[in-house]
Amino acid sequence: AFTMLIPSEWSFEGGIRWVLDNPGMPAVASFRIRSATGRDELEVFPNQSFFWTTNQMTLQLCPIGTKYFGAEVRPPVGPIEALKKIVVQRFRKGYKGLHIVSEKPLPDLARSLGAGQSQPGVTAGAEGASIRIEYKLGESLKEEEMYAVVESFSFPIQSMFGAQTNTMWTVNYIFSFKSDKGKLDEQTKLFQTIVASFKLNPQWFSKYNQVVEHLIRQQIRQIHSIGELSRIISRTHNEISD
Repeated sequence: AFTMLIPSEWSFEGGIRWVLDNPGMPAVASFRIRSATGRDELEVFPNQSFFWTTNQMTLQLCPIGTKYFGAEVRPPVGPIEALKKIVVQRFRKGYKGLHIVSEKPLPDLARSLGAGQSQPGVTAGAEGASIRIEYKLGESLKEEEMYAVVESFSFPIQSMFGAQTNTMWTVNYIFSFKSDKGKLDEQTKLFQTIVASFKLNPQWFSKYNQVVEHLIRQQIRQIHSIGELSRIISRTHNEISD
């Protein structure tokens, strides 16, 4: 799926994880790269996929916290709040003495990654940010710098209540650098070199996009089947009422 450079004495753990209930994002990458001493670590976290809508009927059927075609129903937030309320809460919850040291918007991060590119009929956006946290891990006090981009795509839909807006949004490009307190800054160039060396395999990505298209087609067929079943039930109900 991808290649990257890491120091020869460091270890790699993780890879691609498949989540086939989400047709728009059926695979996510998550892995850790650790130094031989275990004190320094680069971690890539799985993308977090969300859905939001102004359609109140949809929200009644799928309230906050439920899944809508594999994406968690949740109103969009900015990248700093996403890091604090989603990433930290899901991946660092329960760490002793955890507190946020600093937070910083990074407008150039989203642009450099090509996130939030416009599409016909879709309002797109992307914002990046980083936060630095501290906590105790075993006997060591750790510093960790976490990065993420919040990417959103909003599009109009027609409903019985008029025009509404659906928004598919993700917290993606989530990664972090970790080291002992006071040592993180001197390792930053090494971490940046590792991240900059990341290369996606175009053949793998092409096959992946084919899988995405197939799963979406299957989902559309299922929606049509549900719609037909709904019409049959409605028609039968009317006949019974008559």
